[in-house]
Amino acid sequence: MQRIAAVSLILAASFTPIYAVQFAGGTGQPNDPYQIATAEQLIAMGQDAALSDGHFVLIADIDLDPSLPGDRFFREAIIAPPASVASRRGSPPRTAFNGSFDGAGHAIRNCTIYAQDYGLSVALFESIGPQGCVRNLCMENVMIVGVAVNFSGYCAALAGENAGLIVDCSADGMVVAGGQLDHSGGLV
Repeated sequence: MQRIAAVSLILAASFTPIYAVQFAGGTGQPNDPYQIATAEQLIAMGQDAALSDGHFVLIADIDLDPSLPGDRFFREAIIAPPASVASRRGSPPRTAFNGSFDGAGHAIRNCTIYAQDYGLSVALFESIGPQGCVRNLCMENVMIVGVAVNFSGYCAALAGENAGLIVDCSADGMVVAGGQLDHSGGLV
């Protein structure tokens, strides 16, 4: 009987997803979202395609000021996990965010992105898919710039592209696009 229990435990452990970052709590389910309390947790959320349909909630304000420790200077969207298929503009493969993200009235401050690549959308979320929902989030003092000679993506504070739902979100700061195409917006 002990041998069967040990095998069951090993099998269960081998199918449990393990992420490089530990969230502040939650399981990623709609009724128990992953809790994000630090910039590192927010950044990690965007680096794993397996999390692109998870559910998240901010439990603290996040400061992405590039002058703070932790190398928070970005060259592409922060939440833009790699994928297995290429996007429609021929840019590096990405996965749209199809989960839920609740800012819970918290702010993400000083998000600074200088895009130097072509074809990428530049914002907090590169793309919000049809099942995605972002709500109750304030972005303060953003600086989003996509002006490299070959830049041809979309620039905005919250999302470069949106096919989902955005509710009760706001942004202030500066968004600048140039290069081959000039696609910029304030929030999306």
